Amino acid sequence: MDHKMLRVFDLVTGEITPLFDDPFDYIYGGYSWSPDGKRLALVVRHQPLGLRDLLLVSANGAKQGQTLRLTNDMGGFVSFSPD
Repeated sequence: MDHKMLRVFDLVTGEITPLFDDPFDYIYGGYSWSPDGKRLALVVRHQPLGLRDLLLVSANGAKQGQTLRLTNDMGGFVSFSPD
């Protein structure tokens, strides 16, 4: 099984930060950075054919902050609202 990991690459320092300790079955490509660049909203699936989770995660990694916002069979594209 090919599990998926997500990392942040700092263009200034060249540092690569993994956002999660454990891989996901699938990470949907429609993730979105918060306007301040401190958080990432993304949709993931933990197991094949399972429900999807909408997560907000710190740009410094899940250990620095992660919030589960919704679990259901939603689409994979998210964006932050202006308000």
